[in-house]
Amino acid sequence: MDSSDNSSSPVEELDSLRPPWANLPPFSNRATSPDASDASETDSVSTNSPVRRTYEDPEMNTTLKEKPAEMLERLRTLSAQRAHRGPNEELRKVTNAFAHLAETFLNIEPEDASLPASRECKRQWGDVVSAGLPECLEGVVMEDTFFDENPIWINYILILVDAARDWITRVKGTLNPTEIDQYLRLFGGLCQNAYLHRTVFVEGNHIVDVYAPDYAQKLRLRMNRILSLSLGKPLNLLKGRRLADLEDYKCLHRLLLHNWYHRADDDGWEVHYQLFSAFAVLEAPNAESTTEDYQNFADEILYTLGAREFLTSLSRLVRDEEIPPLVLGRNLLFVKYIVPWRPFHMHYCESGFFEAVREAVDRYASMEASKKNEWQVYEPILLLLTEIAREAPVGEATGPLIRRFDVIELMARASVCYAQLKAEDENNSTCVDAIQVFIAAANATVTLNGKNVFKKSFRRNMKEEWYPTLKALRDLPGRGQAASRRRCARLAVTWRELGLAIGLNEDEEADAYEKEMRKAAQKCAWRGCEYHTRRPPWPTRVCVGCGDARYCSRVCQRKHWREGHHEGCGKRLKEEPHKAKQS
Repeated sequence: MDSSDNSSSPVEELDSLRPPWANLPPFSNRATSPDASDASETDSVSTNSPVRRTYEDPEMNTTLKEKPAEMLERLRTLSAQRAHRGPNEELRKVTNAFAHLAETFLNIEPEDASLPASRECKRQWGDVVSAGLPECLEGVVMEDTFFDENPIWINYILILVDAARDWITRVKGTLNPTEIDQYLRLFGGLCQNAYLHRTVFVEGNHIVDVYAPDYAQKLRLRMNRILSLSLGKPLNLLKGRRLADLEDYKCLHRLLLHNWYHRADDDGWEVHYQLFSAFAVLEAPNAESTTEDYQNFADEILYTLGAREFLTSLSRLVRDEEIPPLVLGRNLLFVKYIVPWRPFHMHYCESGFFEAVREAVDRYASMEASKKNEWQVYEPILLLLTEIAREAPVGEATGPLIRRFDVIELMARASVCYAQLKAEDENNSTCVDAIQVFIAAANATVTLNGKNVFKKSFRRNMKEEWYPTLKALRDLPGRGQAASRRRCARLAVTWRELGLAIGLNEDEEADAYEKEMRKAAQKCAWRGCEYHTRRPPWPTRVCVGCGDARYCSRVCQRKHWREGHHEGCGKRLKEEPHKAKQS
């Protein structure tokens, strides 16, 4: 290359973008600044638990306490006069004083709310809000250059928005029309501007990553907290206005989706609230969402993320072992509105989505949860898979679900779980609807050759599950109430129809089942016993509760009872052990 070439290296180009704030502490020398920890520690703020990001400044704090209106005017003036991307040290100190009070207010525990210090903090923060903080913040967060500034200062402002939100929506109570409009402008304006500058929340933003390490996550988590905890009140305040027509709230659910998709592994499972919150905006009572609104949202997902990328990210959510069943279920209930659509069909398997759903079912089943908690997982999964099987071609949905992911066993397990629930709406048709979709698929196999792989897999899987499940559904009502009997009867009829549709014969399957049971009766029912897979040297004895399970010893019977047999057994064990006859 000619020595006169004026081209610059990537490092030189990046260095030319170095913002002035990066030349001063804490980014230039983290150990010398009172808020050095704010730049170096990894933020662990979650949706529900804010952490301290500010520092103590006694002089500023005293001035704020005594003259809140004067300090607020100072904040407004310094913000308006700030140098773009500059250090703006005085502005940062003033904002820190407000943010320090805001954090103290946010961190008041419910059990400490009546303490004098807590009451004084709430009073002081209320004075700041009443002095015009929301109006001041509205002007700041809507500026085009706001998200280009020092990340520490941005975070301070977001803390102020968070605490203002908490005061207005939770503490203050009744709002007058002026306060409602002010709050909606602040929240809506922040959503619009944050979405326009959404790259600041993503790891890989070269300015933030190079000069303010960890700050993409800090800002993302703080923004997530504001979005999630703001969601209820704005929607309630918007009565009479259709959400889908408001650009602010389009940006709200776009930003929720964006920050969920760009989450980091250590963001915590709470980040998954972002996904169902994005759909909750469309589902709000006053949203009046139409099919076109859902289509538009799906189009945004496809345009900004891509169908496969979205399903891959959704698979990560489903595989998250920390996520509670209820949160997983709510997410799956919402995504069933768009995941069954055509652009997603070819990606169900390659994205790992079907595999992740199957793993989730097995994971929660192994936890030995209550039937109610099991159903919280089964129901949304069945609803989602039913819609997918109904809408997608056999080769992309029903086929792999049967051949590779054993959806037949899932339906059988879910049906028995639903039948065993003590209190459940007997008109819930989740299981019946799922079975009927597969009845239609079974009827469609009539014209297929007997050697067809799909048909053979369908019949083989049904043969393993059909009669044992049918017998269980028929036997359960004897121990239940009238509603339970009706529920089981309806399930049993539909399940029987599925087996007949695939070509099974009830008499033949009953004989095979009884033969298998006679073999099993010679073995111990507890899986941990050495005689679970081979005959013991002495006769097994039947459980006096259910009359089905057999055990080689009282020890195995008690262990099996503790591991879950009691849920299906109609009678508690007697205190006195059964004594074998003396020969």
